[in-house]
Amino acid sequence: MLNQWIGRIDRLGRDRVDPDKRNSPVKDVKLVLFHRPGDPSRDVETLFSGYQLFRRSLQLDPLTVNNISQEIDDVVIRANQSSSASPNATSLANVSGVDSGRWTPEHSQDLYERIAHAEPMAPVLASCKYDAYVSSNEESALGNWIEQLCAHGMMSKKKVSKRFRGDGKRRVFSTLTQMGCDGPPVPRLEVHDQSFPAFVLARWHTLNPPRTEVTTGLDHQGQPRKSRLHFLSHGGMLHDQIVQTYAKAGKTHETIGFSIQSLGLRFYPAGVSLHSGRYLCGVGFVDSGSVYAQALPQKSMVETTQSKQLQRVLAIESARHVAGLKADQRFIRQLAPAKLCVRASREDAGKYTPCDGGELFTPHWGKDVVPQVQRVPVAEKLREKLPLQYKVAIAKETKEHWSDNHRQIREHVEERIECIRLEAAERLRLTNTMLSNVETQVQERRANATKANDQWIQLRLRPRSDLLMRQRDVIQENCAGRCELLQKSLEFVQSPPPESVSLQVTAQIHLRDDPEAIFDQVSSDPDPITDFHQSPTSADPDANPRKPR
Repeated sequence: MLNQWIGRIDRLGRDRVDPDKRNSPVKDVKLVLFHRPGDPSRDVETLFSGYQLFRRSLQLDPLTVNNISQEIDDVVIRANQSSSASPNATSLANVSGVDSGRWTPEHSQDLYERIAHAEPMAPVLASCKYDAYVSSNEESALGNWIEQLCAHGMMSKKKVSKRFRGDGKRRVFSTLTQMGCDGPPVPRLEVHDQSFPAFVLARWHTLNPPRTEVTTGLDHQGQPRKSRLHFLSHGGMLHDQIVQTYAKAGKTHETIGFSIQSLGLRFYPAGVSLHSGRYLCGVGFVDSGSVYAQALPQKSMVETTQSKQLQRVLAIESARHVAGLKADQRFIRQLAPAKLCVRASREDAGKYTPCDGGELFTPHWGKDVVPQVQRVPVAEKLREKLPLQYKVAIAKETKEHWSDNHRQIREHVEERIECIRLEAAERLRLTNTMLSNVETQVQERRANATKANDQWIQLRLRPRSDLLMRQRDVIQENCAGRCELLQKSLEFVQSPPPESVSLQVTAQIHLRDDPEAIFDQVSSDPDPITDFHQSPTSADPDANPRKPR
């Protein structure tokens, strides 16, 4: 770091001073330090100022350089310790092993590898990595979920890599099917003549030029099987059907209770902090875009008694309004993404204490290894209190999750509201201009009153004026409605109510040891001594010899 700073100033000074001219004018080089909160560069600059490195010439021998480097290390370590007040930051610092301020290329690369490939902090659900390139976190999350469904035998995915005519690059797409799988049926995958829909997940895989159909193989008659190419994202039929199907299939409407024998190496090969006992758990989330659930277009906008031209205009405005509402909903969901909250507590001496609920849902299930599960009844008191209790807890956790970005969310929402108003103002300006032109034509024809002009006013200009005024009112109403919903969404994100929580499941789980692991332990112990291994005992003199022993 010391050599880098000196080198930069030296390069700046070369343009100011000519070393070949004795009387070359000296010009000062002003140092401006940009720093971020928590960045130790300010302390490093204070250290350099103490040595007056940039004000006078110094003979930097190796000993002096080592001393300055050691002081830089001390400054960086103190800055890291002072900025690591939270437990998460401390644990991350210990994991990464940042113990030096010498930012060499090797050190930076090693640090990047540790952070990029580090396991996520608990509690998290186990995931499978997508086997193709993705270009965003949303695509990565969706691809990992698809891989997880395939790993559990609920779907089957096949990756296809082909080079199309007119495109020099090899493009990748995938196919999905549920044939031979055991999972909730997706309507699109139930169509037998097109049961292998093709899709692309990453934008980088979009075919050039775009294609709507691809060949996914041969059918049972040996003919090429063509399938529509889907883009697996919001608004796509295949994407929405998969999400809606599994959201409904994974939801329970009442508290369930079961006893499961899975606490062992077969299901937790990497170990677990769980112990045998009774657990209560709840899984749910809060949708930041739930304000738009009831935001339906006005049914009175299109009526059969209206003229066809007015019906067409109102239908266009209604479609534009619905598209705007869906875009606003996606916008809010991106600013405040939903978090799947897993809350759990363990019974200990008649009292329930909070515990890590993520491990309850991360065992290593295999299709050949099935745990012993039995349904158990749940007390009426728990069935009534558990849903409300976990709704309050999940709403609180989600509020804390969103609280770090409240300022950014407010700024983005206010900016979007302003954009919507500006767009509506521009459309109103154009509509008023057309309306003014119509009124001008009406006045001109009235000034030259004739029967033909009166008919033209009544049959053409008056309906046109009424149409434009109705369109103007609709534009104003839609703009006010969108801005109001965005403001409500902002208030909702700042304090989500418990009734907005979507509970996927509440359960009472009695976790027991895996009997297979117990049998393995018993079989590994030395054989116990049996009766025929023991030495014979002497006969009892008082026993009846005729009575069998």
